[in-house]
Amino acid sequence: MPTFYMTIGVSGCGKTTWAMNQPNIQPRLVLDSDAIREELYGNWADQSHNAQVFDEMYRRTVEGMKRGIDDIYYVATNLSMKRRIQLLERLRKMFPQYIYECRVFIRTLDTLFAQNDKREHRVSSYVIGRQMTQFQLPVENEGWDNISYDIERASYDYCFDILQRIEEFGSQDNPHHTLTLSDHLDACQALMIQLADDGTEIAQKPVSYH
Repeated sequence: MPTFYMTIGVSGCGKTTWAMNQPNIQPRLVLDSDAIREELYGNWADQSHNAQVFDEMYRRTVEGMKRGIDDIYYVATNLSMKRRIQLLERLRKMFPQYIYECRVFIRTLDTLFAQNDKREHRVSSYVIGRQMTQFQLPVENEGWDNISYDIERASYDYCFDILQRIEEFGSQDNPHHTLTLSDHLDACQALMIQLADDGTEIAQKPVSYH
């Protein structure tokens, strides 16, 4: 089935590399916000036209879906839950035949700084630090059919710190819940580390859309 892929992650985490190195199934479309900034305004780092850049990203996404392109990659940081939900709601109404997936990239600051130094388009350490504080992990009820993770082993603590800062989890008032949300996250973190130490594959986590 045709699939819309969104990348989620801080600058320098490998989003564009991942999208460009996916199997070359035709037809496919890769939309990169930095590339569109450079195309439209001559400067990939120019943040003064973000509204216009993402309007163009949206326009090209819709155009690609109307043409029936099988794989569409929407490459940007996409850190805001609110903005992701708004985009998915608009796309799902028009193109319910598509599968909607996101790929989440979690890296430590040391790794991000090292990878950033190797990029042709580098951003400042301040920008990376600011993005780390703005990162909201995706959850199922945003509208995803599948969520998958590319998590650096050393960054699990950071990953769960992000998760605990997400405000909209819905009601936790459920007779089947025996732990608080915080205690549940701590238990999940311990399990992830145990699975990783045992060599168990945990990078892919499919979810269902309701």
